[in-house]
Amino acid sequence: RLLGEVGFDLRFAETGRVAVEMVETWDPEFVWMDIKMPEMDGEEATRRIRERHGDALPIVALTASVLSVDRERLIRSGFNEVLMKPARPAELFDAMARFLQVRYLTRETAGEASTGASGGGASLSGLGRLPEALQRRLRECIDLGDLDGIKSCVTEIRDLDPEVAEALTEPLANFAFERIVNAMDETREDH
Repeated sequence: RLLGEVGFDLRFAETGRVAVEMVETWDPEFVWMDIKMPEMDGEEATRRIRERHGDALPIVALTASVLSVDRERLIRSGFNEVLMKPARPAELFDAMARFLQVRYLTRETAGEASTGASGGGASLSGLGRLPEALQRRLRECIDLGDLDGIKSCVTEIRDLDPEVAEALTEPLANFAFERIVNAMDETREDH
């Protein structure tokens, strides 16, 4: 959902079999493959895609497994990379940038940043003034890529501290979620 909101053309396959068929008919430039799918798991689907298309198509696995043995097995089975679920938005964008060799045009890279890194970063230090429950909820929404949840948190923040809400505008518009998370971590360490 997040990737679609920033302009990527997305298709979703509910099963591994459908994923293989979709690659045949759509010719995507990148594939996110869930490991656990009905009918045919992500490993088998990737193996079949590799048989027909070779290694040119980047396929990144999404898995809930945290075992390094599983990660190594998945790489050997044909995946270019393995991300753990839930993957942070920055991880998703970074993986796509590496494999597609794209650069994202953000307000900062376009020279449109309103306050620059120091102004925005300094104001983000106000995140520490927010109630801990609200900080936790914002972090969870960022971790899940839940844009509606993030917007809801920002609305609540605006009522409590308009300056902090304003400081969040630029990093949120640029999907610079890591900057927000880092600022929350820094304010937690300062207390």
